[in-house]
Amino acid sequence: MTEFELYDVTNSSLEVAATFMGNYATHVSIYLTLIFGYCVAAYTAGKELTKFQVGIVSIMFIVAAEMQAMTMTLWVQSARDVLIELAKINPEVIDGKVDFEVRQILGIALWQAGILCCLAFMWSVRRSGAK
Repeated sequence: MTEFELYDVTNSSLEVAATFMGNYATHVSIYLTLIFGYCVAAYTAGKELTKFQVGIVSIMFIVAAEMQAMTMTLWVQSARDVLIELAKINPEVIDGKVDFEVRQILGIALWQAGILCCLAFMWSVRRSGAK
């Protein structure tokens, strides 16, 4: 492979990885919007909602937030895969330390904890309204 071809493959791979991480950032924004919206709804209307309404809203929230969490995880995995392939082609660009596994597991745990905290917040608002 000539130097120009190596440079071209490197730049293309880095652009693809950057695009993947840009998409990840978009989904983080959507996830945070869902979290914020659910907490605002819980705080403002949680006490007045029936059990059925809370169930419907909570199920919709869980499904939407889980879809975002899975999508964010897939974007990070895709970026990691591109960087691993780039490291095989041109080890000088990346030092070979493309280790996302621990951070990825922590990220997944964080997304799940956010969802659980929102559900606990709704529960506490509704419980305090019953007193």
